[in-house]
Amino acid sequence: TSLAKTAQLELAEELGVDDVQESELKLAFVIPAEGSPLGGCNAYEHVYFLTRSEDSQFALGTAEVSEVCWKPAKELVHALRIKDEGYATRTSQYVDFMEKELVKILGDEILGD
Repeated sequence: TSLAKTAQLELAEELGVDDVQESELKLAFVIPAEGSPLGGCNAYEHVYFLTRSEDSQFALGTAEVSEVCWKPAKELVHALRIKDEGYATRTSQYVDFMEKELVKILGDEILGD
């Protein structure tokens, strides 16, 4: 199974998005897993981006996902930077890579005040 195929399976399992083609997924970055700075596993997270419209429907898999909502990219990056408790904690390196990729996709306006 390819990494993109695994991403497809995760989207279907966790969000109920089961109509994604591999060609729609863009590998944005690869980063050491969260536990690695703590001496944890030597695994890596492969982060993909999928562009969908706001009217896309989700069917949450409750085992791993508690809520999904649309947020402006700028708001998401800010929440991750301040380690907002409503979001999964991410390392600064992860957030930096995510922001860089979002700028490529959406332009510099996500960096505004």
